[in-house]
Formats: sequence, C-alpha cells, structure tokens
Amino acid sequence: MLNFIKAELWKVSRRMSFYVVMGFLLLCAHLFGLLFVGDSFHQLVSGICGTMFAGLVAVPMLVELVDKSFGETLRNESSFGISREESYLGKLFSILLVGLALCAVLIGGVLLSGYVFLSHDSAQKELVALVVLAYCLAAALPVWCGMAGLCHMLAAIFRSEAVWTSLYYLSLTFLDPIIVAVVVTTTGIYLDPSQPRLLYNILLPWSLLVTENMSGYLTLSFLLQCWAVGLGWLGGTTAVGLMVLRRRRLR
Repeated sequence: MLNFIKAELWKVSRRMSFYVVMGFLLLCAHLFGLLFVGDSFHQLVSGICGTMFAGLVAVPMLVELVDKSFGETLRNESSFGISREESYLGKLFSILLVGLALCAVLIGGVLLSGYVFLSHDSAQKELVALVVLAYCLAAALPVWCGMAGLCHMLAAIFRSEAVWTSLYYLSLTFLDPIIVAVVVTTTGIYLDPSQPRLLYNILLPWSLLVTENMSGYLTLSFLLQCWAVGLGWLGGTTAVGLMVLRRRRLR
C-alpha cells in the first residue's frame, strides 16, 4: 500500500495540471486577500476564517488530479496484480495527502505574503485571530476529507468525469432545499442551516462550514461534531465505493 501511495504521489508531481491547479488556487487566494480583506494582517487572518466553505468547491479539482481516467488505470493496475481495494484506498490516501499539501501551500502562502506586506495591529489581536483560524481549519479538515471521499466514490462509480463532477456540485446547490423539504414533510422538524442541528449537519455536512457556524460556535462540542460527521462521511463513502468497485466488471 505504501509503495502504491508513493507511486501515485510521484505521478501527481509529474503532471503539469497539478502545478496549474496549485498556481490558480494560490492566485485566487491572494486576489481574495487583496480585494476583499482590509489592509492589516489581523483582518487578513480573520477573512481567511470565513473561506472554509471554498475548500469544498476545490475538492473535485483535487480528486481529479489523482483519479484521472480512474477506470483505465484500475484495469491496468489489476493486470499487474494490484487488488481493487488497494487501488481504491491507495488513491484515496493520495488524494488526502495532496489535499493537505495544497492547503498548507495556500494558507501558508497567503499568511506569509500578508505578514510581509500588510500592516500589523497589536500582537494580541493577531494571536487571537491566528488561534481562531487554527480552530476553523481543525473543524473544516474532516469535512473536506469527507467530501473528498464522496468525490472519490463518485469517480469510482461513474466513468465520466463530467457526470460525477456535475453531481457533486449539484448536491452542493440543490440537495439542501430538497433535504429540508423531505425532513419537514416527514417529521415536522424545521432544519435551519444557520443553527448547528445534528441531523441537518449529518445529512448536509457542508452546512458545518457555513460562516455563521464557523464564527459563532467556537466550542469543543462543535469541533468534535465536525470530526464525527466528516469522518463518518469519509468512512461511509469509502465503504460504498469499495462495494461498488468489487462488483464492477472491468472493460
């Protein structure tokens, strides 16, 4: 498994698309800091705290770097004696590692640029803002991983990259009101996305990254809920993906 992950990471590092995506996201991050945040480092850090949802938008680009032509590579890997389970899990771990690297480059690059070029407030203000940012990242990380697992599962089920990518983005856009309508109709419970309701967050984990939640509920229980929901989605989608992959006929 470890050798497989190393091979996947090496293949990603040799693809020009990896550096194009990294450069594009780094440019977008700096443009955000330049255009929508104030002129102080403290304001930049606080502004980054409100961008956790943007990580969900970038997940398909990240998954595509590893899962490109998933069906063809799976057939080739099987011919070399690599099991479907090892291939699926190896690619999933590679996706998560590449995602962590990209996150470190993006956040670290913007913070470094801001620290050098922006004005500074009191050290206490900046320290508090950095602690809040660390909390937001700790809460967002498992949710990002869960959605990466969802995209990886969709890539394993659907051969067309356009299909699974569209399904993912449609779920972010239209699944919210559908789930709310179904739950209200069947149970009479109104699910407010601005409130940290457990049922709503389990069904729609990206609601955990709504700005109101990230900024208004900086508690240990909310952090644990993010990890429980995110890892639950990661484990559930992995189980479904493996089940589908075991039954697929390679063509």
